[in-house]
Amino acid sequence: MKIIDRYLTKEMLNAFIFSTAVFTFILAGSTILFQLIGDVIKFGIPLNNAIQLFVLKTTIIIALSFPMGTLLATIFVFGRLNSDSEIIAFRSCGISFLRLIRPILIIGFIISLLTIWFNETIVPHAERQSENILLSYREKTNPTIKEGVNLTQYENKLPKRIINVSQIDRGALKEVTVAEFNKGVLSRIIRSQSGKWLIEGGWEFYNGVMYDYPPESHDSHTIIHFDTHKINLQINPYNVEKRSKRNKERSSRELREHIKFKQSTGQEISKDQMDYHMKFALPFASLIFTIIGTSVGLRPQRSTSAQSLGLSLMIILGYYVLMAVGMAFGLSQTLHPILAAWLPNLIVAGVGIYYQSRLIKN
Repeated sequence: MKIIDRYLTKEMLNAFIFSTAVFTFILAGSTILFQLIGDVIKFGIPLNNAIQLFVLKTTIIIALSFPMGTLLATIFVFGRLNSDSEIIAFRSCGISFLRLIRPILIIGFIISLLTIWFNETIVPHAERQSENILLSYREKTNPTIKEGVNLTQYENKLPKRIINVSQIDRGALKEVTVAEFNKGVLSRIIRSQSGKWLIEGGWEFYNGVMYDYPPESHDSHTIIHFDTHKINLQINPYNVEKRSKRNKERSSRELREHIKFKQSTGQEISKDQMDYHMKFALPFASLIFTIIGTSVGLRPQRSTSAQSLGLSLMIILGYYVLMAVGMAFGLSQTLHPILAAWLPNLIVAGVGIYYQSRLIKN
């Protein structure tokens, strides 16, 4: 890597980290925080789960901030080089515009690949986990375990566990009885005044008594009184794990299989196809934004950081307007989903290449 490449790469990466953090902070504050505060108050979400939700939702926002951060970083770097007359110095040494933007385009391509990996591995898990936590508090009117009805688990056609909850009230389980069996033989009974299901898994019981029946002696038992007792009982009383995944919670492979299944059953797949192609088109906005960003940053006019941010927001707004138009065309089947998903990238890239060609000629 030559000195100029190292110099531009360092400038770009520093600006990218800062810009991504700025957009993540802005989006997290405007789209997550207020909604989360409302959910915490409305559904009584405890602090530890509220923090967990904020972290998960912020992880999702980071993926959206990558292209925005790339655009702002590109405009900021080349705007600063232009304002400090470093572009003129490079040109006087015989370095062309194309040579200057080459490492930036490579960085944009790498960020696009990183975004795809992020969307494939981290975002679906974060989407799924955050939605499960929210649903565990929102959907308390649809429990798996019904009030006053025995729920029996079986293992090898023999009863393994019988659960009875007298009352379920806003997440609190009242008068809980759990009978556990070992190869069909009663081994333990737990009775408690109250309990709750833990988000991280398992149940916690309060103010109860436990009867242990040793397998070697069926006529004797041990009685243990407890204030708090936790058991690894992987049954969610609020039935959030069995819900179908949303497209945002699927990787591209899972979404592709989902599309094949819906197609084989004659269901409408336009929305799913758009979501699938957007999983690749949107990450490559990072590369596209380096093309338009270098064109904007290399304008003859001097620019400030505030102007760079303003220009970035205008371009981002225009991009998302084009994305909305493309999705409308795709959902209405006016355009093929691939073309509809990539339409904003094609238009923005075309504008960027046009302005770059004008700068090269000048």
